[in-house]
Amino acid sequence: MMDGVKVVELVCLYHQFYSESGSDELKKFSAWMNKNASLNPLEEKTVSEKDLNVYLLNLVSRISKFQRLYTKHFFQDFKVKSMEEYNFLLTIDKLDSPSKSDVYAQNVIELTTGTKIIKRLIDLDFVKEAEDKLDKRVKRLKLSAKGKKEMADIQKRLHNIDDEKLGYISLEDKYLLLEILNNINQYHTEIYERNPDSYGKGNYDVF
Repeated sequence: MMDGVKVVELVCLYHQFYSESGSDELKKFSAWMNKNASLNPLEEKTVSEKDLNVYLLNLVSRISKFQRLYTKHFFQDFKVKSMEEYNFLLTIDKLDSPSKSDVYAQNVIELTTGTKIIKRLIDLDFVKEAEDKLDKRVKRLKLSAKGKKEMADIQKRLHNIDDEKLGYISLEDKYLLLEILNNINQYHTEIYERNPDSYGKGNYDVF
């Protein structure tokens, strides 16, 4: 299996090929790779893996800021006011009567922030809260009819801005990006689920 650095190098080369040729055909890309193998500019540069990690994470952070700008204006037309609140509705609907802790873990969010979001959604009458039948200490969550309607209305509108943000990327690039991001997400999800409270607190030996 190709390691993360090689995958990034491949993506960089693909974009170089696309910029030069304007083609997104994989067969032509393969031919271009064979022809230019000895001229690979990445092999001539001495970029350390640590520098590459920093650059990639900075890009992810910058892209997330663009996402926040999009959603900030988008949610002005709804009672739900953030992507986090919308994702909570999606999670509750998908998991079907999950506990609060399940929702927090699914959204990788700390207890204090998660509690505030749930309280607001309950106050909006989008989410109903009920005791677990087997353990009365556990609170189960369910979308109300109003919550389902709000979620559906948001979904219809979100498709349009999703096309604005990613519509210009070729289908092949989207699948390649999806594979890379899925690998990163799965890796960190496994670490996070082992012990959510200690994740990110300097336990670098797990990486």
